[in-house]
Amino acid sequence: MKEKNINDLKINGIMNLPGGTFNNVKINGHLTLTSDLTCNDIVVNGMLNVEGKTKAVKGKVNGSADFNNDIEFDSLNVMGKSLASGDSRIKDLKIEGQMRIAKNLTADEVNVFGLLNINGNCNSEAFKTKGSFTVDGMLNAGTIDMEIHGRSTANEIGGEKISVVKGKKNYFNKIIKSIFSSFNFFDSRLIANVIEGDVIYLEYTKAKIVRGDSVEIGPNCEIDVVEFKNKFVKSDNSVVKENKKM
Repeated sequence: MKEKNINDLKINGIMNLPGGTFNNVKINGHLTLTSDLTCNDIVVNGMLNVEGKTKAVKGKVNGSADFNNDIEFDSLNVMGKSLASGDSRIKDLKIEGQMRIAKNLTADEVNVFGLLNINGNCNSEAFKTKGSFTVDGMLNAGTIDMEIHGRSTANEIGGEKISVVKGKKNYFNKIIKSIFSSFNFFDSRLIANVIEGDVIYLEYTKAKIVRGDSVEIGPNCEIDVVEFKNKFVKSDNSVVKENKKM
């Protein structure tokens, strides 16, 4: 969006405004927009509430942002807290704080270093996490790379290459624990009903069905059934109740 003669919007106090089209939007105070918002760049240091749809090239949430309808971003970085009540189309999503998406997420790349909760489905080219997440529906991505810190859950997970390992303790863990003290960081594992992919490596995972071409079950897993085409390897300290070649 490179239109001429578009004003910037900067809020330092508390305001209620209609939506509109802007160039750069910066919220240091508390802003409520009663209709759609379209802009190039938005930075939320205070509080933002958008009742309509939101469309932006670039966004950064350091404070708190509630998007009460569908959103569309080229890139969005959430370092504070954000809620998206509608469907979300975000090419590049980075979560360093906490975000909840009430419906579905469509993305090119998702990077989670904090907490991400999706009530619907997540479709992405790449899904990477060094934090914790919940996907109530299906998590589908070409590449899935998970370093688990705390409990993460999904109903179904599908991808070409899936890797799940337990995260190492570091300074980042201490920061996240202090911010999100109510979250269960002492139960670091992935829980899913179905995990399906071409090449799969799992650690600290509990699943009903794991299905793939090449499946390697690393340490501390509880799997009901593994279905594989060419390769199946299991760690001695994991439990697989049944395995069968397809």
